[in-house]
Amino acid sequence: MNHFDRQHAWPTRLYVWMWISLASFSFLFQTGCTSALATAAWLIKGPNVPPEFNGLRDKKVAVVASASTQSIYAYPSVARDLSRAVARQLQRNVKGIQLIPSEQVEEWMDKNQWTEYPEVGKGVGAELVVALDINDFRLYRGQTVYQGRADCTIRVFDCTTGEVVFERRPPEILYPPNHVVSATELRESDFRRDFIRFLADHIGRYFYPHDPRTLFAADAAAIY
Repeated sequence: MNHFDRQHAWPTRLYVWMWISLASFSFLFQTGCTSALATAAWLIKGPNVPPEFNGLRDKKVAVVASASTQSIYAYPSVARDLSRAVARQLQRNVKGIQLIPSEQVEEWMDKNQWTEYPEVGKGVGAELVVALDINDFRLYRGQTVYQGRADCTIRVFDCTTGEVVFERRPPEILYPPNHVVSATELRESDFRRDFIRFLADHIGRYFYPHDPRTLFAADAAAIY
């Protein structure tokens, strides 16, 4: 290919690509294919989904968790482990957040009597409290296989007014979502750790932009 041919080959390819792109978008609009349009928007804007609640930015925040009696009996540290894991997720992903250290929150709770989450927040100097009620927490699908299951209520309290400014109760969360893991292949403590991390990530996504595709990889990540 001589110099003249090389000089004119790139504009030609560019025009062809532009024509194909315009034709594709024209087809989408003519057919009203909303799913295809969503895919096109995803390709243009990127994968991140905006948070449902963006009010933790630039705020002093405490993360507090409590568990049902049954869950505490089976897994005594589940509330502490989940609150710490969620706090780590928020620290990594929410811009400007000022998290009250988990150890400080736990120490205050141990030394003081409290009945409402905003009391804890005020006690440690937080503006907002991310409160996690663990209604149910299980690791086993049967006697010999794991599949984590959790039912949680997520609320955010304004410590000044005591009001709930955000609340969600997602459907039961499963880990792995579509298969089980043999208990002979993994220690219970290791599976519990992985499930807590997955649960914290699921909860944290309400508060920061995230790539939804990573949840689809949960099954693959849990194959040992």
